[in-house]
Amino acid sequence: MTADEFFPDLVHRLESLDALSSPPLTEEMAIVRLKKLLPYRESFIEIRDLLNDEINRVQQTIQSRGSLFPEGRREDAPQVYQESCLQLREASRILVRLVATAVMLDRDRIHTDLWVWAVQRLLKARTLNSGTYNDKWVKLSHYPALLLLRAIAMIAVSHGREDVFIRAATEPTWRHPTVDRDLQALLALQDDYVIDYELAKAMPRWEGTRWLYPASQLVSADLENLLADCIGEPSGLETATRRAEYRMALALQFLFPGPTRPRPCGGAYAGERAWNHSTGANVWEEDFRKFGDREAWGWVKVHEGEEDAFDAQLRQLSEVLKQFDRWG
Repeated sequence: MTADEFFPDLVHRLESLDALSSPPLTEEMAIVRLKKLLPYRESFIEIRDLLNDEINRVQQTIQSRGSLFPEGRREDAPQVYQESCLQLREASRILVRLVATAVMLDRDRIHTDLWVWAVQRLLKARTLNSGTYNDKWVKLSHYPALLLLRAIAMIAVSHGREDVFIRAATEPTWRHPTVDRDLQALLALQDDYVIDYELAKAMPRWEGTRWLYPASQLVSADLENLLADCIGEPSGLETATRRAEYRMALALQFLFPGPTRPRPCGGAYAGERAWNHSTGANVWEEDFRKFGDREAWGWVKVHEGEEDAFDAQLRQLSEVLKQFDRWG
């Protein structure tokens, strides 16, 4: 081993030993450490441990919520629900920012297995449906996993990592306790499944605004809080948010063929401002046709005269999105 090889490796080993005796890292320290580890394939275990510490903290927060909606006046329920969403968001902050930073910087996909694993861990961290439980309250315990998957999607569409999002959306699974079957992350973490419509719509944080798609608004607002500095200027954040929502709908279109396909969740990506009134097309479909990673989605060129099955699926999805309400 040469000196050039020995000394970087020695520093790397010393940092690893130091990490074993270090107290819990602050957000800034955790991200700095992650950036040092990312270039090295042999850092897999250390990065996994770094993520695992944060996942355990999220899991502790989820478990502390219990399975029953806190007692109180019925009219206070939206406030209580809002506070729980904020609690889960803040518990997830460092983890979401770590994974978002990693997806952005891991250009060679050295550690993609870890980002997929993190989604899997959060899926399994959900409160179990056992004994007496409140369904709306228990479902919300998947909110950290939803935020993580959507953060991966936002970074993926902003930095050419759509293949990473597809893996994170399709490989992790969660066993649904009612239907007794495994659901892929994409399906288990749909906005409308995790977040209660009425409680989200009545949250005090909206100051009286009645959103047409409150779950979409909640996820967008919380990820803006978590990822603003990772994406950049507000217009870039808006673009990443809508592209990510469209990719979630697109993945449903291709993952579940035929009449049993679940309906995508609504959102601003299908609202009134999402349509090109000159062409009649959804602007985020047009954006995907221009800037989407066709290779990641398996959209191959066809010979002249042949039917383009992928294009047909996009047009079919467009017809589905046209059926969504555009005004409140």
